[in-house]
Amino acid sequence: MAERPDLDEDKGGKLIDPTRFRGMVGSLMYLSASRPDIVFAVCMCARYQAKPTEMHLTAIKRIFRYLKGTIHMGLWYPKDSGFELKAFADADYAGCHDTRRSTSGSAQFLGHRLVSWSSKKQKSTAISTTEAEYIALSGCCAQILWMRSQLRDYGFAFNKIPMYCDNQSAIALCCNSVQHSRSKHIDIRHHFIKEQVERKVVELYFVETKYQLADIFTKALPRERFATLLPLLGVKQMSPETLKELLDESVSESKGHTVADSIAERLTRPTAYKFKTDCSIIPVWTCAHIHTTVSEVIKKAYFKSIRQILYKSMTSANAKSSNDGKKKNINSFQRFQQNSMSTTDTVYSKSQAKEEQHRKIQKQSLNNQR
Repeated sequence: MAERPDLDEDKGGKLIDPTRFRGMVGSLMYLSASRPDIVFAVCMCARYQAKPTEMHLTAIKRIFRYLKGTIHMGLWYPKDSGFELKAFADADYAGCHDTRRSTSGSAQFLGHRLVSWSSKKQKSTAISTTEAEYIALSGCCAQILWMRSQLRDYGFAFNKIPMYCDNQSAIALCCNSVQHSRSKHIDIRHHFIKEQVERKVVELYFVETKYQLADIFTKALPRERFATLLPLLGVKQMSPETLKELLDESVSESKGHTVADSIAERLTRPTAYKFKTDCSIIPVWTCAHIHTTVSEVIKKAYFKSIRQILYKSMTSANAKSSNDGKKKNINSFQRFQQNSMSTTDTVYSKSQAKEEQHRKIQKQSLNNQR
């Protein structure tokens, strides 16, 4: 798409079959869960599903042509990256030509791994760039709080989460708890970010526009800018040759223990119920979020390595437990036999004594009758 897309409602254009257009948009929306580079373009085309025209069909076909040329592109998750949570939020002021509403974009990272992203048209019309950026920060903060609560269930606690924005006025508005006359018209549901800043759950930092990674989700960028942001988001070519090069680079740069190594060490410890507790450390939740999923190649390789680690630990644990169990079963069976023999002997002797007493009583009764 061009730097400033001319895509609008196109009221005088020739209408096309909406069912076919919606099917194409739906397939691209599904694909955008693993291709963040097409999110903004797909969302732009999805706005005109009610009455699509030939201009909209041409725009969506252009996305398919782009995908055909970048079929091996996907997300690359380095294994030696950190596990700190951070986010980028941006907004395109009055980006929609029809409603003059702004577009919010956000990206959330775990270390250098992009795990969540979104591009959405705002529900209200902003009268300034500060208001548009403020609403974008509020939406990004809501996503951060949800991720923070999910990670808390896995044993990770995050505070003072950095959020980066390229608008200093919006940052000042978030850090000031006093309501001013110029911000009182903003919907109250966007003001909760001030409370999170006061509680030091999130921290806001200014970043220049050229380093704003969420810029790709708010507007159509020039080719050079678009190509510069893709590697920073972790989007790389996933051809077999490139995958081998990336794997060699990650192996050469690895130092110390990785996350997989720490999981393997914990699983191999002979501690009761350690297998159940350590399974919760694996961040499977990233595949469940509607905006985020790992590319199929990386996901299969990641879970394959995890399954191998779990299988080895389970087989070794089962072998030890089976040997110990056999010995315990043999000893317990022998004890059971001994106890059962002794009990049967005592019961038999008691029964014999009762029978002899009964016979004596019968003889005495017969003698008395005679």
